Amino acid sequence: MSEQKHECSPENASKFLDWIANRGGVAVWQSANLSNLGASWSAPFRSPEGEVLTKPTWQASSEPSRVITDASEIVVVTRREVKRVKIAVERGSGLSVNLTSASSRRLRKAVDDATEALQKETGIIGPGASYHFDFDEADRRIAVVTVPGRVVSLAAWRDAVAELDERTRWEVHGAEGSRILPREPHGNAGGEL
Repeated sequence: MSEQKHECSPENASKFLDWIANRGGVAVWQSANLSNLGASWSAPFRSPEGEVLTKPTWQASSEPSRVITDASEIVVVTRREVKRVKIAVERGSGLSVNLTSASSRRLRKAVDDATEALQKETGIIGPGASYHFDFDEADRRIAVVTVPGRVVSLAAWRDAVAELDERTRWEVHGAEGSRILPREPHGNAGGEL
């Protein structure tokens, strides 16, 4: 049985490709912190000098749960918002802040409902909805529930970016050697004709 594909955002895709090509892969670290069990972190497996890196945070387990060296094992996910949930917080132990019980129930229901709707829409069973915290226009605390909107393998993302770069850049030869410049809207690379 193959492992589930690892998810990354479009903002981190080029970083993940670099880690696979130059840093020994993407190390996935699961949380060992009992107060944050669902969390995970992605980091390069090796330093630029080739040394195996230690865990990225004190909360991570002592060893990575997985080291990904193949771009086809990672998917680039663009998420879409499906709901905003008003939340309230209360003081936890020490310096922590927790959702109130009522907010936690509302948020869990919103995530479950969004996951169920996504599964009905796509026919795919698996992880779906997630959330992040934000503020609305009136500066009230909210949780934004999102689901995957577009999913593409990191390998396909890399190929699409390379193709786009080929269409939108051109090479300029000059006294300093060759260099690549972005194309201007009318094909002029910023110089006077």
